[in-house]
Amino acid sequence: MKLLRLLLILLIGIAYALAGAVYKVKVNSSLNIRSAANTSSKIVGSLKNGQYIYATSVSNGWAKFYKGYVSTTYLTKITANANYYANVDLNFRTGPSTSYSIITTLKKNTKVTYFGRDPFTTSCCH
Repeated sequence: MKLLRLLLILLIGIAYALAGAVYKVKVNSSLNIRSAANTSSKIVGSLKNGQYIYATSVSNGWAKFYKGYVSTTYLTKITANANYYANVDLNFRTGPSTSYSIITTLKKNTKVTYFGRDPFTTSCCH
């Protein structure tokens, strides 16, 4: 489980560094996730205050991420502050075990930013 958590941390950090941006949700109650970038589209989920998303694009006041679209009115862009370091060389693979091919390797002592656990996954990393 610790390896899974570290992988999530590193993947988010790498994704942030490569493209897109990380945003923190700032709402009093909840923020609707929409199927399209408008308020009349279907609600497909919601986010709570303080949760993070990785937006692959932002256009016309809407941030797109893997679950749908959210209004940027309720988001604050997060700048990277590396709070953690990889303590070993870490291989990123095409699947969830060491039998899968290596995509890339994050070298030991690479700075990593932890944005939190994906709220849409059912696994928990303690």
